Amino acid sequence: MLPNNVPAFSAIPANASANSKALWADKIVRCSVQALASAANTGTIQLQGSNDQATGANPWQFQPTNWSDIGSALTLSGTTPVLLTEVECSYEYLRIVYTDASGGTATGTVSARVKSMGL
Repeated sequence: MLPNNVPAFSAIPANASANSKALWADKIVRCSVQALASAANTGTIQLQGSNDQATGANPWQFQPTNWSDIGSALTLSGTTPVLLTEVECSYEYLRIVYTDASGGTATGTVSARVKSMGL
């Protein structure tokens, strides 16, 4: 198995919701996501999957349009990191969604990393 550890978000503003870029997950078997806020923020982190097919496009650059939640969202409250584990990955693409719950008043930033094991 080949490990991979990539940033999904790198210090994005915590006062606005955001979607990470699509991660082509064709060879991913297992993955987890860890997120951390730099200040006392509130929001959620959600893993999403898509089975859109990159017909005629490079799969590393393709941006799917159909996304579905995988599991439940985790609450990011304060500076305590949250870890979302997903044992099985059978999706073409993955992305992370950060939803700000502060009404735009949060300070600081949010970062998230995706750790995956694949073929």
